[in-house]
Amino acid sequence: MTSTDNVTLEVLSSMSGHTEIFLKDTPEDRAALAEQVEKLIRDGHAVFLMEDGNNSRKIKAYDKNNNEWILVSGRKKQIVRITAKSTQVTAVPRVAGG
Repeated sequence: MTSTDNVTLEVLSSMSGHTEIFLKDTPEDRAALAEQVEKLIRDGHAVFLMEDGNNSRKIKAYDKNNNEWILVSGRKKQIVRITAKSTQVTAVPRVAGG
């Protein structure tokens, strides 16, 4: 495992401005990431996978067993799985401010 395998989770508009969490590809960090993503989505945050060129795709869930993001894509709402290794994710609250 290298540091490029890490996941960066950025949560915008928290009480301190924004929070960045760096997670390694370990079972403990995968479990923590799954819990954090579930909580963010449950609390109304939109969670986005940030891609090259400032593009993003909305994340529906995280599979800690396979270390994959679960996204819904296209008009037919197909489930797409993308490895979480070396990714950056940004969570945005329903209502920004603070």
